[in-house]
Amino acid sequence: MSVVRWSSPAREVAERIGVRLRSGTQGTPRAVIWERDGRRLVLHLSTLDVRLRDGWLLVDLLLQAGETGRQRLQFVFYLGEDSDGDGARAGGTIHTTHVDAARIADAWGSDLQRVVWDGVLDVVEGSVELSGERARGASVSLLGFSSTDGFLHVDTVAGDR
Repeated sequence: MSVVRWSSPAREVAERIGVRLRSGTQGTPRAVIWERDGRRLVLHLSTLDVRLRDGWLLVDLLLQAGETGRQRLQFVFYLGEDSDGDGARAGGTIHTTHVDAARIADAWGSDLQRVVWDGVLDVVEGSVELSGERARGASVSLLGFSSTDGFLHVDTVAGDR
């Protein structure tokens, strides 16, 4: 049994989150518009800020819906620290500091949170795939993930567990 750790810098995690938020839009636009049920949300992608701290992922983004003006939402995910042991669980919440930001979070927050998390899962999945290539035929499993300052760590195990 061989344990392999893949460490991705915050920049790579931000790139994957950005791809997910663009929802198939080509290039790297400064903003995109999401539409649902006659409502629009402007995602100011040029403001996307992704930080990894010991155990935490913090994703800040300016958004605008209707007459709210630009509002900052912060998506906070607990990823676990190295000292927590093996784990593939996370928890998340959305922080707001203004009533208009809270309105955006109420209307769009769960969709945004899911898409941001999908970007993180892309990085995790990529790490598992790289482990599979390295293992050359051995079965590979996700052992867990965690974060330290500036990095998302993905631990995989090859062979029988």
